[in-house]
Amino acid sequence: MGMYDRLYSRIPLPDCNLPTDIELQTKDLECLLDCYIIDADGRLLLCQSRPDDPPDLTGAEDTGYHGDLCFYTLSEPDGEPHEFLARFTHGRLEWIRRNPEGERTWRARARRLQEHLARPSGQKGEGNRDG
Repeated sequence: MGMYDRLYSRIPLPDCNLPTDIELQTKDLECLLDCYIIDADGRLLLCQSRPDDPPDLTGAEDTGYHGDLCFYTLSEPDGEPHEFLARFTHGRLEWIRRNPEGERTWRARARRLQEHLARPSGQKGEGNRDG
């Protein structure tokens, strides 16, 4: 498992029923388990929250982020992937869109993992040098 940052969006996410308090993840920032929030004004804020704490805007800093930011989550209980792409221009959110190509990648990986786990022990392709 690699490092990532936590992200919360106070702006409703498009084309889904995810709650606005759901924790999302991104690998497009510092990947130090930091907490970021897209606030209601469309600014990306870096919070002072610790990794196990809920997001807290006290002392949050505006990052002035400029560029595209990919973030994702797996919805409960079915584990369906939701991936989004947000564009920030000079610190201001321009848009958030679903990223169906990224979601297809998530599904393909999950399918390969399920197939791998369903193989009988010792079957070729499992990494067993004796098989």
